[in-house]
Amino acid sequence: MLINFSLAKIRELHGSFKSICDNFAINLTEFETIFSSNEVTFAIWDTDNNGLIDAMEVFAGLIIFADSRAEDKIRCKYIFSYEC
Repeated sequence: MLINFSLAKIRELHGSFKSICDNFAINLTEFETIFSSNEVTFAIWDTDNNGLIDAMEVFAGLIIFADSRAEDKIRCKYIFSYEC
């Protein structure tokens, strides 16, 4: 999802996050607003199925994703783009 985003785009997403979310977790509606993504993508990040994506889930996902092969990152980007 965050593959090949410019620093300006990441800052824009961060600004959207800060304007919507006042704590360290976001719900499905906030996730859809910030990332223009859907419930399937949200469920991937919400690993404890509590209806929120908290900071630990984001960091864990980014750590796992950062260590993946380039081919897997491209496949993931395609899947996320297709589901939106």
